[in-house]
Amino acid sequence: MNILQCKILVEMNRIFGWKDADPCLLNQLLNLDKAVVIFPHTARIDMVTVYSYIMANPILKNKFWTVMRGKKGDYESIIRCFMNPLYVSESRGHGTVQQIVDQLRKEDQYWLLIAPEGSRDPKPWKSGYFAIAKELEIPIVIFGFDFSDHRIKCPIIIRPDWPSIKKGKGLLKIQYPQLDTKDREWIGKLDSSMEVSSEEVQNKIQAILQRAMGTIVPLYPEASHVPVREGNPSSLPESRKIFLFIVFVLILILIVWIATRRNYSD
Repeated sequence: MNILQCKILVEMNRIFGWKDADPCLLNQLLNLDKAVVIFPHTARIDMVTVYSYIMANPILKNKFWTVMRGKKGDYESIIRCFMNPLYVSESRGHGTVQQIVDQLRKEDQYWLLIAPEGSRDPKPWKSGYFAIAKELEIPIVIFGFDFSDHRIKCPIIIRPDWPSIKKGKGLLKIQYPQLDTKDREWIGKLDSSMEVSSEEVQNKIQAILQRAMGTIVPLYPEASHVPVREGNPSSLPESRKIFLFIVFVLILILIVWIATRRNYSD
């Protein structure tokens, strides 16, 4: 990705009404070398927003990792335009979580991007994100795109004291990097830390995360398992939204094609 391509994507995001990320928020996130990053995912279209934003900010592209099912090499040049691919096998005897953990142990920096529902349907959260964070002893972050006010949001960062918790009891340190008045009202009590036992830690963390996830209004709130605070997903007229989306996807495809061609020539 060169500077011109990044600028094109930044301007396209602005045309869709997306505000630039708060620099203070980005600095807080960039201070995290490793994390499991969970995000609301209710439609294929919202991934276009995620990918375009990451591509427009190369510093983020080097941080984000995504899980790919299949063999290394399948669409790798395309995926690497957005973020780092992490390949897992679906064959018996190869647990997905353990494969992810084994590969990430070799990396110095990574943000593993996971949709906790594992689906675009309103299904209960899966436990994979928690198991990975526990095994690697890393923080859990919520990072998402709010379609009501077109902001990139990070409502919460949880830093468990994993060594102590695994021994029986330890602290959860909780940060709220970016909450407005409505978000604070939605979440309710804002604990900066709490002591939890190893038996209750998963339920406690999930309850806190789900409440915080509700501060991000996804494209289709009705497809979210967690309750979402009030907010209309989009202020653009439907016809303009469809037209801009088609133009945006065509430009994104062109940029990806140019980037992959350059990778092949290198």
